[in-house]
Amino acid sequence: MSSDSIASRMTENASRPTGSFGGRGGKRVSTESVLFAFDLLYFDGHDLTKTELSVRRHLLTDLLDGAVGAVQLSEEVQGDGAAVLENARSLGLEGVIAKHRDRPYRSGRTGDWLKINACRARVS
Repeated sequence: MSSDSIASRMTENASRPTGSFGGRGGKRVSTESVLFAFDLLYFDGHDLTKTELSVRRHLLTDLLDGAVGAVQLSEEVQGDGAAVLENARSLGLEGVIAKHRDRPYRSGRTGDWLKINACRARVS
């Protein structure tokens, strides 16, 4: 599973993300975090890395849709990249992951996926 840990602040209505732990000196405790899963690479002994993302995401949705608690399904957003990034910035998130839905999983910086830091990126 590909995922990211998000520190959250619990409110009356829902948990509000306050940023990624990202290994950068966070002072939050693990009970304040949620693991948001965005990809499924292996399931029930099967390697899914050669399967396109849309299929892997469908399987992950079947597993986690409606889950609450420490492990949840990440929101999948399609649309204008600049608007998505600005929304992530307004929520105080570290950034976004952009992936091609029709590609198999390949590790490393292949260009099939991008991690875009909301603090460093400029939206024009």
